Amino acid sequence: MSGEGERVYYVMALRHLLPLPLGFHYLRLPRAGLISANLRADELAGLECWLVQLQRGPEAPSGVQDALSQVADDFIAHRGAFERAARTSESLPADLFFFLDHRVHEDEDDELEAIGGDVLKTPDLLTVVVAGGDYCDETAGSHWGRSFRIVVEWVDSLRVVGAGPLPAITDVEAVHPIYLRVFQDASGIRDVRNLVIHERGMLEMHQRIDRHVTDRAAGVFMQRHLGNPSVLTLDWTTRAYTARALGDHRQAVLYAAIAAEQMIRHIACMLRWEQNRHADSATTVVLSELFDTHPGKLLKQIGDLLGFEPDCERDECPKEVRIWRHDIARIRNAIMHIGHYPSGNEADRSAEALGNLGEYLSDRLTANARRFPIATLVLCGLDRLSDEEARQYVRPYAANHDDYVLEYRDALTAPADAKQGRGQ
Repeated sequence: MSGEGERVYYVMALRHLLPLPLGFHYLRLPRAGLISANLRADELAGLECWLVQLQRGPEAPSGVQDALSQVADDFIAHRGAFERAARTSESLPADLFFFLDHRVHEDEDDELEAIGGDVLKTPDLLTVVVAGGDYCDETAGSHWGRSFRIVVEWVDSLRVVGAGPLPAITDVEAVHPIYLRVFQDASGIRDVRNLVIHERGMLEMHQRIDRHVTDRAAGVFMQRHLGNPSVLTLDWTTRAYTARALGDHRQAVLYAAIAAEQMIRHIACMLRWEQNRHADSATTVVLSELFDTHPGKLLKQIGDLLGFEPDCERDECPKEVRIWRHDIARIRNAIMHIGHYPSGNEADRSAEALGNLGEYLSDRLTANARRFPIATLVLCGLDRLSDEEARQYVRPYAANHDDYVLEYRDALTAPADAKQGRGQ
C-alpha cells in the first residue's frame, strides 16, 4: 500500500453499541514531529478518529454494509459533520490535541424522542468508526493496529469516567468482519479502494465441544478446587492465549506475565515443599513467605535446585529465560508503569515466550524426577516423562496424587507463624 496515498482510513462498524449521543465525535492527535512534551508521543501521532452513532430504520440504512457505505460517502465528500470537523481542525495548530462533540440533538429529550425511547433498550442504533491518518511505509498490519488503538483508548477513557462497564474493544470480537479502506492523496481527495473481509473478525466463538473435552474439563474443575498448582497456572496461560486470539493485546501480555509468575512461584514452592517433607522441622521453609518472593529471586532458587543458570547477564543463561524477561516481563512493566499498549506482534511474542518457558522448566523438572518425584508428578504428569526409568520411579506416587496436592495447598496457605507438618 505504500505510496498509494498520504493518509489511510478505515470505516468499520462496532458490534457493541457505545453509549454515545447521536452524532459525530472526533479526536485528532498531533502530527508526527509536532508532539507536545506533555503528550505521549509514540505510535498514534498523526492519526484521527470519528465515532458516528447512526439510527437504523425505514429511512436509514438497515444493514451494516449499507451503513458503512453511507458514512464512507459522507466522509469522502467532506459532508456534514465531517466537513465541520475538518474546517475546525484546519484552523487549529497541527501540534494541538483536538476533540469535537458534534451531536444531532443537543437536548437529551429531543434525542430520546428521535430514537423512540431509551438508548440502551433500542435495537435501532449502530456505532460506526472512521479511524486512520498518516501512512508512511508501514509494515503489514501496523497501520491498522495503530488506527484501531484510538478506538480502544477512547473506550477505555469513557469507561473510567463513568460511561458504564463497557466491554473490551478489540479488532477481532468487537468489529463486524467487514470494513472499508479509504485513501486520501496529498490534495485531500479521498476514495474507497476496497472492501476488506477481516478473517480474524469472523472467529467462530461457539464451536461444537466434543464429549472428551467436557470429560477432561470435569477433571480440571476438580483439580482447580483441590488447588492443583499446574491447573491454576494453566488457567492463566489459557486466558493469555484466549485474549490474544480475541485481539486484546494488553490483556494477553498481562495474563502471560501472571501465568509466568504463577509458574515460577509454584515450581519454587513445590520444590521447597518436597524438601520440607524430608527435612527437620527446624530447617523447613515457610511457603507462604516464599511464594511472595520476587520471581527473579525464585528463579535463582529454582536454577540452583534444577541445574541451570537463570542470570541473564551470564552466557550460560538459557534463551527461554532471557526471552521471558524481554518479551513478557519487560512489556508487562511498560504496560503497568508507562501505559504502553502492546502491538499484536508483542502479544504473539509474549504467548510464544510463555510456552517456551513452560516447556523448558518442565524439561528441567523431568530431568530431576528422581530427586523431586512428587513435584514432577503434580507439575508435569507421568506422560511428560520420556525416560522409562524415571517414569517407573515416579509411577508409584501417582496413587496419592490428590493427597499430595492437598498437602501442598495446606502448606502454602498456612500462616507464616504456624508450624508446617511433614508428610510420611
